[in-house]
Amino acid sequence: MSGPNERDVTSFWNDVEGKSLKLKILMAGKTGVGKTSIVNRLVGAEVGLVAPDGKPCTKSNEEVIWTSDMGNVSVTDVPGFGEAGAPTLDGVDYQDNIRALAKNAHITLLVLKCDDKALEIEETFLKTWNADDHLKKVPLLVVVNQIEKMKPLRDWNPESLNLRSPTTPKELSIHSYLRYIAEIPAFAEYDYSKKIFPASAGEAPDEPTYGIDALRTGVTKCVPDALGLILFRNRLAKEEKAKAVISGYAVSAGAAAIQPIPLVDSFIIAPIQIAMILHLGKIYGVAITKSAAGGILSSLGLSLAGNMLFLNLVSFVPGFKQVLGPAIAYGLTYTSGLIVKELFETGNLTPSKADLEALANKYKDEVRAAKEQFEATRA
Repeated sequence: MSGPNERDVTSFWNDVEGKSLKLKILMAGKTGVGKTSIVNRLVGAEVGLVAPDGKPCTKSNEEVIWTSDMGNVSVTDVPGFGEAGAPTLDGVDYQDNIRALAKNAHITLLVLKCDDKALEIEETFLKTWNADDHLKKVPLLVVVNQIEKMKPLRDWNPESLNLRSPTTPKELSIHSYLRYIAEIPAFAEYDYSKKIFPASAGEAPDEPTYGIDALRTGVTKCVPDALGLILFRNRLAKEEKAKAVISGYAVSAGAAAIQPIPLVDSFIIAPIQIAMILHLGKIYGVAITKSAAGGILSSLGLSLAGNMLFLNLVSFVPGFKQVLGPAIAYGLTYTSGLIVKELFETGNLTPSKADLEALANKYKDEVRAAKEQFEATRA
C-alpha cells in the first residue's frame, strides 16, 4: 500500500474545523410536546431560536447546532413523527430517515406530553426502534414533559414536588400518569431501567423547571464522559473543561488510528490534534489561528517524534496496527493536550524544545495512567 496522496492530505487538513467534540441528540415526539424547550433547558440556551452570541443558529435540514466552550450540541428533530402516511423527506421514507439520522447520534430523547394517553404512535416507534439491530444500539430515554399542566393546574410548586412519595393532588395526578405509562409493554423496560424522566421545561427561559438536572445526568450516563460534560460546562472550572476536551480528542485520535493504511496516521491525527489546540485556546481565551496551532503541533512533533515514528512503522505489520496504533495515538494526543494546556495557562506560546521535553516528562505518569484506562475500555 502506498501513503496518502495530495488529495487525501488536503481533505484531512480541510476537515480541521469539523473535528470537534459534538454531542449529537436525536429528538422524537409529536408536535407540541415541548421538544425545543427540553433541549433549551438541557444546554442552558435558546438553541431553537438564537445562539448564545445572538446570531442565528446553524441549520441543516431539521438540525440545530449550539456551540459552547466545551463543544457542540447537535440536535435533530425526527421529521414526520406521528404524521399519517409516514411522509418522505428528500425521497427517503420515515423509517429509513430515522435510521440514517441515528447513524451518528449519541442518544435519542422520546418526548411525551404528560396527560396524553393516545400513545399508539410512540408504542410503534419504540417497538420498531428496539427491533432494529442498528437503532437499538443508540441509547434512548423517555421524557414526560409538561407535568405542570396536570390537574389541579394552579397547584404547581416544582421546588417542593415529591413524586417518590406523592401526597398532594398534583403529585398524585402526575404519579398516576407515570404508572399508566409503565404498564404499557413498550414502555415497561424503560420504567424498569429508570429511563423515564418526568419534567417541566417551561415555555420561557424564566419559568421554573423540574427534572432537568435529573435528565441531564441521565444523558451523561449514556454518552462518553467528555461529551456528557458538555451539558455541565457551566459548572466546570477551566482545568476540568480542558481535561475533558483533551480526553475527548485523544479518544478520537485513538479511533482514527485503527484504519489500516500505512503512513496516513499523521495526516488523520494531526487535524484532530490541531482542533484540540484550537478548542483549548477557546477555553483559556488564547486567540490562536489554525496556522499557529499547526506550528505548536510541529514543535510538539519534534519532542514526541519517537512515538510518531513507531506508530507509522507498526502500520506496515499486519495486525500490529489495530492492536498498538490506537493506544499510541491516544497517548500522543493526550500528552500534546496536557502540554498545550500548561503553555496556555502560563502564557508561554513560544516554548523551546527543552520546555516541551520537560513538560512531556512532567506528565509522563498521568499519560500512562490515562492510556491504561483507555486500553482497558478497548479490551
